[in-house]
Amino acid sequence: MGIVTISRQYGSDGRTVGLRTSKRLGYRYVNKEILSEVAQKANVPVNEVERFDEQPESAAVRVLRKFLAPSYTTVGPELAEHDWWTATTLAGATPSTHESLSLDEDVFVQLTRGVINQIAEQGNLILLGRGCQALLAGRADVLHVRVVAPFDYRVAVAVRRDGLDPDAAAAEVRQMDQLRQNYLKRHYNVDWNRADQYHLVVNTAWMGIEGASALIESAARALPFHEE
Repeated sequence: MGIVTISRQYGSDGRTVGLRTSKRLGYRYVNKEILSEVAQKANVPVNEVERFDEQPESAAVRVLRKFLAPSYTTVGPELAEHDWWTATTLAGATPSTHESLSLDEDVFVQLTRGVINQIAEQGNLILLGRGCQALLAGRADVLHVRVVAPFDYRVAVAVRRDGLDPDAAAAEVRQMDQLRQNYLKRHYNVDWNRADQYHLVVNTAWMGIEGASALIESAARALPFHEE
C-alpha cells in the first residue's frame, strides 16, 4: 500500500503525469473528489469550495472576514504576520453581530486536511496538490513528487491547453504559481519550491510525460523507504 503526492508548477503537465502514473501503478487518482467531499461536509455547492482551492484570499479580504465575524477577537493566532499588518491599517474596522460566512479560507483548509487524512487511510492513491506533501510529510508509505518545467514550456502548455494568447498565458503561469506558493506558505509554513521536501523532482520538458511517470512508478514501487 502506498501514496504518491504530486506538487506541480502551473503548466508543467503535473496533472497528466499523475493520471499516467495512476494507470501504471493501478492507484486511484484523487483530485477534484477532494473538493466534492469538502463541499459535502460544509453543506455548500462545489463552486463555492472551488473559490478557495489553492487560491488564498488577499490579506485585506482575509482580515475583514475575521473582523466581521462574531468571534473575531479569538482569531489572532490564525492570521499570518502580514495579515495582521494589513489589519492595523484598516481604519474603523469593527466587529459585527451578524453571522459570519459559512465557508472561508481557514474553514476550507481545515476541512480539506480532514478529507485528505481520511482518504489517505485507504492507500494506493495519487494525491494532487493542496499541501499533501506537507500534510503527509514523514510517512514511510508516501512518495512526494515535484513536477517542474522551464517557464517557456509551461507558457506553451497554457496556450495550447487553455486557449490563451502567449502574453495572457505567461501572466496566468506567474499568477497561479504565486497563488500556490502563498497557499503553502500561509497554511503549512513551507517553501513550495524547496527541493528537499520531495523525494523526487521530475522535469517534464526533459523527460516527457511517459518518462516522468515511469520514474515515479519505479520510485513508488520501492515504498516504504524507511521504517517508522
